[in-house]
Amino acid sequence: MLAAILLSAFVLPVAGQLVTHDNLNGVSTGLTAKPAQAKVPFTGVYFNGSKGGLLYDNGPLITHPGNGVTPDTSRTQSGLNMSSYGFGAQLSGAVDNRIADEVIISDSTWVIDSVIFYLYQTYTSIVSTITAINMRVWNGEPGNTGSTVTWGNTTANLLSDSYWARIYRDGETTAGNTDRPVMACIVVPSGLSLPPGTWWLDFQAEGSSASGPWTPPITILTQTTTGNARQLTSTGWTNIVDNGTSTPQGIPFKIYGTKSPGIGIASRAAETAVNIFPNPANSHVTLTAVEPISMVTLVNAAGQMVLQTSPEAMQTHLDVSGIHAGIYVLTVQTGHSTLRQKLIIR
Repeated sequence: MLAAILLSAFVLPVAGQLVTHDNLNGVSTGLTAKPAQAKVPFTGVYFNGSKGGLLYDNGPLITHPGNGVTPDTSRTQSGLNMSSYGFGAQLSGAVDNRIADEVIISDSTWVIDSVIFYLYQTYTSIVSTITAINMRVWNGEPGNTGSTVTWGNTTANLLSDSYWARIYRDGETTAGNTDRPVMACIVVPSGLSLPPGTWWLDFQAEGSSASGPWTPPITILTQTTTGNARQLTSTGWTNIVDNGTSTPQGIPFKIYGTKSPGIGIASRAAETAVNIFPNPANSHVTLTAVEPISMVTLVNAAGQMVLQTSPEAMQTHLDVSGIHAGIYVLTVQTGHSTLRQKLIIR
């Protein structure tokens, strides 16, 4: 039995074969990701750069924190029928996979110093085996018509450092398993600045071990849907979904850098000038500002405007009961500021 498990984790691809998921029952080959059906929550958290330059955290990975002596754990929730340990981001032999996830910048231009991605190779030690990462930036969802690469390429190795993040990826039926030590991989994208907008970070990794590299998904206890990441395989770009539940998953990453001087001051004022409640929303959203709101627009993931109004008031109520559940970009304009923020409709 052990030999069979080891073989499944180290299965080598043949030409044209897909290796997309690392699952509870072994590596999945020949799979095509299923279309996402569930609503997608927003898990990202924005920072002002005060925490060592941290600007953005796309979502949590740790489900069971350690005590300072024992490491942290990121646990696949088989009790919810979830089965994916991680998703292939590997350039390895015949396998040429990539992973992408988005960040919405609404305040100012971000000057990016580094990005941390999380990767592992099965049956390795806590000494990192990740050897290379390349990265690109898209101005829209990869694979969609009109989306293009605005920065980066598929050849330059941007990996600056890779070290054990003191996290193990395991499952509820394999609690305490140490076969998947997760590495924090620091990418330095020299010369990258991102103005306000929706941007997709697309990356690929290489490693010295036979398995993967794999990237674990954002993991939140009791929650099966954690984002809207994408994966590129030989069949094209598809939504990343858990192999057991078919629910869409996000990918954890962190962005470090600074905000442009001057613009950032006005943008922070914009963040506090408009209050959006509730978010996520079911039927109605209330917007409150310190000055009259001149324009409100709501755009879906395909870039289509689904709502537009000009309230010219300091408070307005949006009826979103007739809008399909999903993730949207809400833009609120006042006389002196513009705020863009993700709005989740259930």
